[in-house]
Order: sequence, then C-alpha cells, then structure tokens
Amino acid sequence: MATGRYLTDEFASEPFGWEFDVVRLLVISLLRAGKLEATSKGQVLESALSLEARNTFTNNNLFRQASFRPKVGLEFTNIVDAADHFKEVFGKEVSELEQGVVAHALREEIHRFDQGLQETFTTLVQHSLPGAEVLRTALDQMRAIRAGKEEQAILSFNGSYKELKEAIKRGAELSQELNETRLVDLARARKAIDQLWPCLQEEPELGDAVADHAEQLSDCLAKETFFRQLPDIDQHARALEQEYERLHAEATSQRAEAYGAALTQLRSTPGWEALAALGDEVQQRVAQPLASRASSEGTDATPIPLLRADLAACSGRLAAAVEEMLRLVDGSRLVRVEASNFFSGGIDSEEQLEQALNGLKDQCLELIGAGKKVLVQ
Repeated sequence: MATGRYLTDEFASEPFGWEFDVVRLLVISLLRAGKLEATSKGQVLESALSLEARNTFTNNNLFRQASFRPKVGLEFTNIVDAADHFKEVFGKEVSELEQGVVAHALREEIHRFDQGLQETFTTLVQHSLPGAEVLRTALDQMRAIRAGKEEQAILSFNGSYKELKEAIKRGAELSQELNETRLVDLARARKAIDQLWPCLQEEPELGDAVADHAEQLSDCLAKETFFRQLPDIDQHARALEQEYERLHAEATSQRAEAYGAALTQLRSTPGWEALAALGDEVQQRVAQPLASRASSEGTDATPIPLLRADLAACSGRLAAAVEEMLRLVDGSRLVRVEASNFFSGGIDSEEQLEQALNGLKDQCLELIGAGKKVLVQ
C-alpha cells in the first residue's frame, strides 16, 4: 500500500528524478486505465472521472495522503491470505473461509478499534504531537474496509494489514500513556523547547550540558515514538526549566537592584523635595518608570531578554526622570546640554581634553548668563 507522499518521494530520487506533477499524472493515468485502485479519506476511488477523484488529484495534500494499490480481482487465495492476516492483526480466527464471512469479520473488528483510534488521532492533532499521519492513513483504510464492497474490503485489508496492526498497537500505547498528566508534561516540554530555549541560547555563558538537554529534547519531541521516551522528555524539559528559572531569578535581582539604586538617586537629586509641592501624585508619576522595576514581584511572566533590556535602559530612564522632575520644578528655565557632543570621536591628548571641557564650560556659562538652569547629561 503506497501513499501519494511515498510515491512522490520515491520517484523524485535517483534514477528517476520525476517532479511532483509527473508522478501525479502517471498515477491518475494508471487509475484511468483500471490498473490502480485509490483510497482517499476512507473512500475507495475506482474511477478517475469521479468527483472524489477530481477533488483528490487537484489537492496536493489530499493526493499525498491518498493510498494506492494494484487493482486485481478477488481469488480464493486472497480470502485465505485475509484470514491469516486477520489472525495476525486481531489474534482471532475467522470462522469460515468464505468471502462474506471474512469481510463481515473484518468490519466488526475494524469497528471495534475505529473510535478509539480516532480519539487518539484527535489528541495528537490537538496537542501538535508527532505520529498523527500514521494514524490518519490507518483510519482512512479502516473506513474504506468498512464502507467498501466485500471484495474491496478483503483486498484493501491484505494490502494494509501491516500498517493497521502497527496503528492499532501504537494507538493502544498512546491511549494508555497520554493521560491528562502526561499531556500537561508534554505541553511543558514543548514550551521549554519553543520558548525557554531560544532565550537560554542568548546567554553568553551557557553550559554545554544545557545545550545537550535542548538537543535531546528536540529530538525526542520530533519522533513518532515520543510516547516511549516520556521519562527522558520530562528530564530534559526539567533541566531547561531549572536553568531558565536560575537565570531569570538572577536577571530579576539585577534589575531590581539597579532600579532600586536609581530610585534612591532620583529621590536624593536636588529638586525632588521641591517637586513635593506639586503633590504626591506628581512625584509618583515621575518615579513610576523606576519604581515599577525596582521590585522582583510580578516578574514571573517577564522573559529574560526583556529583563536584560530593562537593565540596560536603567541609566536612560533615570536621566529621563531627572529631566522631567527638573522641568516640572523649573519650567522653561531648564536647558539640557549633552556632554557627549563635546567628546565625539574620543580624546587622544590633553589638549583635546582641554578643548572639549572648555567648550562645555563656555556653553554652560552662556546659558547661565541667560538665566537658564543647565542639566548636563
């Protein structure tokens, strides 16, 4: 039983090198000639001219998901094979080697597993877990067996019994493993690799062990058999979480300490007491950009890069708060002078230093002489 995805991948490689549209054209030609039988969304397509065939072959995703097998007539050997495969897949024997009996037994057993497999497939899709495609293909085959003619049901089962056996086994394992607790753990692991790890990668002194945990976690979550590695997934995710929590606490503490010191400096700047005459609300508004970041509370959801950015912006926010405070106190008298303008390009000699300082001094004296209050930043 070959899917459209398998055919396009197989014939794209050496020695063929066929493009997707070429493979699709040849497949639909074989279907039109009566050499192939297709199954799409649980429905057997016997005619290339049917509406279902048109929908399948004009939709790239549906074509890749559809499966194909050679079209042959049913013989007694096919019934015998189906009975043997039935025992291999379901662990039971068919009561009689007769077409109707075998087809009926197949449909009964398929019906017994169909709903549980569908629920497991839905769980994988809803939680973005790998392996859903395997179950989707098996579900399509199950629907084709249940809905098709007796002859089609037997031939389809003979062509797909290995995939059905694997899907039923995998579905049972997944159903047992994916309880609410495990799904929560998997969501944590996905968050660790998708959200925490990109932040950790930016840290300059990150240890090799943490990177190794991230690599192994990503590998485990990408495997269709991820459910067999749940303890490893939890271990790797927890290692990333612990490293993130450590660095987050460190960044939070550094930010709170820096803004606490800045807030103290603001309150000790001449003019702060004069600002009190305008009311406590005015003082609080001026200090708010500093005060809101001077505490470690409420930072759990703040990512590390934002904490680092806040830390880097501390001096700028302090300067802005001081300027706002002095403007409220002194009004239009306040003039800001940027000292960096006099030192652009750097200082190479004592003479250059003197020139820069004299230039800054001259501008400040000129402004003072004009009755201005100079804020040098």
